[in-house]
Amino acid sequence: MIDSQALQQIYLSRPDLQAVYNSDGSAKNPSDPKVLGIPTLQDWANSYGIKENPQLDPSYINLSKYFTPEQINGMPPDIKTGLAAFIDVQTKNFEAGKVNADINAKNWNDAMATAASDPAIVNKYGDALKTAITTTNTALQNTTEQFKQDTATTTRQQNLDTKQLNANEDVAGRAYSGFRAQAQAKLKLDQNDIIKSSLRTLQQNVQNEVKPFETTYGTPALNELTPPANAPASYNPIGGVAGSEPLAKAADTRNLAIEFANATANPTGTK
Repeated sequence: MIDSQALQQIYLSRPDLQAVYNSDGSAKNPSDPKVLGIPTLQDWANSYGIKENPQLDPSYINLSKYFTPEQINGMPPDIKTGLAAFIDVQTKNFEAGKVNADINAKNWNDAMATAASDPAIVNKYGDALKTAITTTNTALQNTTEQFKQDTATTTRQQNLDTKQLNANEDVAGRAYSGFRAQAQAKLKLDQNDIIKSSLRTLQQNVQNEVKPFETTYGTPALNELTPPANAPASYNPIGGVAGSEPLAKAADTRNLAIEFANATANPTGTK
């Protein structure tokens, strides 16, 4: 469901929306081609607005406390919903006094900083990323080297095939015939198809090797990779992916910070 308050704020700042929708969200002219298929402001928000303005999502308010807009936009819907619900429950518990109400902003910020540098968090996520970078870089290097070796083998074989064809045509006495030209053209076409097929396979291999890395660690983490120089194929990013690992790290850090903050504010565990 769209956050109506956020939608109203966007509406008031958008002359283009005001031109086609009334303040109550209805279309000024239902026959206007501009509102075809989106007869109300809510429909516009569901179809287009929420993609441009993540704050229209009710979960955005909770998530924005701990994640950037880019991370929120890149979250899969199920992760976004789950994290937003978890944060909402914790917030309500805090307000109800189930989480110590005397945790002030400084205590919370200190707890977050301590949790972020906690050895368990650092080791769990730091080592995993380092390992993934090394593993992915090695896979890319091996794939590229194998492609170069296969290409060299293919080139040698194609040269032999061309020489053999010419020798066969010479024996058949067709040195200048149309048959020889046709045979040469067909062989060249077949050889080009093999080269193109090899390049497609290489590109697919690169995608398969790097996609899990981007999905797990996020699009920005791709900057940590060092693909082979002058590689004949490169990875095409999905783009805008927050990554499951940064989200899990943020959730773990926040949970640990809650423990630290509670212990600081109420070390005896009493209310």
